[in-house]
Amino acid sequence: MRLNRLSVPLTALALAVVMGPAAPAHAKPYPPAHYPPAHPVITVSDGTIVKGETVEVTGTGFARGETITYVIHCSWSGMSGGLPHGERAAPMSPEHGRPGGGSVVADWNGDFRHQLTLTRACKATITYTGTVSGLSGSVTVLVIRSDHELPTTGTDGSTYLRIGITGLGIVLVGSLLVALTVRRRRAGARLGG
Repeated sequence: MRLNRLSVPLTALALAVVMGPAAPAHAKPYPPAHYPPAHPVITVSDGTIVKGETVEVTGTGFARGETITYVIHCSWSGMSGGLPHGERAAPMSPEHGRPGGGSVVADWNGDFRHQLTLTRACKATITYTGTVSGLSGSVTVLVIRSDHELPTTGTDGSTYLRIGITGLGIVLVGSLLVALTVRRRRAGARLGG
């Protein structure tokens, strides 16, 4: 009888040693959840571009495989000259400068990479929002005019050349008038005197 009382605990101990520790009562989520969720990180290949150039945008931190929509908002705050005449701050599409945006799809890691051509000189804020996760992030690109579009604020060399030729012409005409006046007085002095 005594042997029977010891056989059950010894059998349980032997099974525990052979089979290893017991499995946990609940499974861990994969991948581990991060609370609060991290904000996506959006970067661009160049923070300042010339109007009409292409910029590469890279984003990380979205849900894997989700569609990510983007909107480009063009503003002139902080730019010299302010808002151009007749322009309104509004979203614009990258191709035509009209209201709009687009979408990209995140890869298996929740990352994306794509290129945008910005066609309006402004401070463009591009906001990306995941349609599944609801996470969003933004990046700003300063889009400047090209050199041939910049207004002329000074004079070029031809202006100085025109002023010089005009001045020389005035001096020559004045000298000719003085010479004629002197000649007339001398001729009048000989006749009248």
